[in-house]
Amino acid sequence: MIVKQLENLKDTADHALAGLEATPQLRRRIEEAALGGGRTRVRRGAMRPALAFAMAAVVLALVAVPQLLHRGSDTVPVIVEQAAGTATERQGEAKLISRGQVSVTSSSGAGEGSLWAGEPNGSFPLVGIHGRYYRLMTYGLPAQARPGMMLGTVETVTKEPVYASGVVSNHLPAGTALYAVEGMDGAVVTAESNGVKQVYQRVSVSQMGLAAGESLDATLCAAGRIASMTLSGVGTVSDPEACARLYAMLSGAVAEGTGPFSGQQTLHITLTNSLVLEMAVRGDRLSACGVWSCPGFSDAFAAEIR
Repeated sequence: MIVKQLENLKDTADHALAGLEATPQLRRRIEEAALGGGRTRVRRGAMRPALAFAMAAVVLALVAVPQLLHRGSDTVPVIVEQAAGTATERQGEAKLISRGQVSVTSSSGAGEGSLWAGEPNGSFPLVGIHGRYYRLMTYGLPAQARPGMMLGTVETVTKEPVYASGVVSNHLPAGTALYAVEGMDGAVVTAESNGVKQVYQRVSVSQMGLAAGESLDATLCAAGRIASMTLSGVGTVSDPEACARLYAMLSGAVAEGTGPFSGQQTLHITLTNSLVLEMAVRGDRLSACGVWSCPGFSDAFAAEIR
């Protein structure tokens, strides 16, 4: 019954307020009636203005309160979202995030012959270490690539790793140790699972990619250690000088951000420690940890094939 009355509140208020104007005289009459309390009997005719004023207050509250609740305040936590390689920021109130509506999708769509692990249930296997994210590869850590210092252990297992802090994963159990790989300076990490030392390459996730001041080389750490480069559908370059020229072009690539990217090809960079890094390629745009523009790269690669 109460719900029904609330649904009809606006019509009731309109009817009760019909012909009334909120004047100082009306306010004074209402105040005098309220102050009289039980001491003075209010005339029956004065009850209608009092009721009308009260109904107006309720209607005002129903209209104004939702707007005030929606308005941000200093006490509402704010999430700052910044795409890698850009200077613009977007803010949104944390209370508006709906958990369960986020899935981990890569801004780097795998191309032909990809070495990145698949995406069971729509989310690819990854680990996050204090805001940097690494995607599982399909090969184990080569003997020439030795584990380095321990970076931490998985603290949180969640399907929404970008909203968790610390060391997180969407597939490794809590307590799993994560290690750096010697010489890779954070471009690759490793963790043991089912007796296998797994390899994880750094990637961008849900617009989380580069840290401030990072270049493409900082996400690959391949300069001076390339054994060969293979571009699917084009061929393989193994000459050290040619590889150095091509990688120099990549190092000068311009960051476009971390938006969606679907690669037609894959670029595999095989290092002297037998690790293989991957970038998805479409024309002269490449993606792994962010999307990069490298004009002329595809033509230059084809020209190096002998």
